[in-house]
Amino acid sequence: MANYFHKIDPYELSMSGLVYSVSFSSTLGGSATVYLQIKTGDRTAFIVDYLVSSSAEPLKMTAIESPTLTDGTTAVTAYCLNRQKATVPVTTFFSDPTGISGGTTIHQEIVTAGKGAGASTSDSHGWTLKKNTSYVWKIEQLSNQATVVTAEIIFAELYGTTR
Repeated sequence: MANYFHKIDPYELSMSGLVYSVSFSSTLGGSATVYLQIKTGDRTAFIVDYLVSSSAEPLKMTAIESPTLTDGTTAVTAYCLNRQKATVPVTTFFSDPTGISGGTTIHQEIVTAGKGAGASTSDSHGWTLKKNTSYVWKIEQLSNQATVVTAEIIFAELYGTTR
């Protein structure tokens, strides 16, 4: 019988070389939008934590599952958090997908920066992503002034078929 109460410890996963960090930064002009494409592979990808921040203006972050899009070509490198391991994730990230439409909005969040004052939002709830699926993070600048957006995703990849 399966143990449904088995806890996956993110620190154990990190020590095993199965936790990765990916981050990117973009300068957005007034009312501009930037996209981050996440392409999962044949392993279970699990978002452990994320952070989205703005240097000066409010943002809206929307997570979209399975949109129609043209894959990005500019890869954003994911780094293993255990720097003594040489593991490489199958989940890939791109900073420039295009032609994005449709899909299912699975999360929306506002970064409530005040005019000229930065802010951030983060989430340490676990998100288990579908295998072999594209996701897009759409980050919209909500004012007419420029701001610098940074984002970091901490994710794990689990092997096997038990999860």
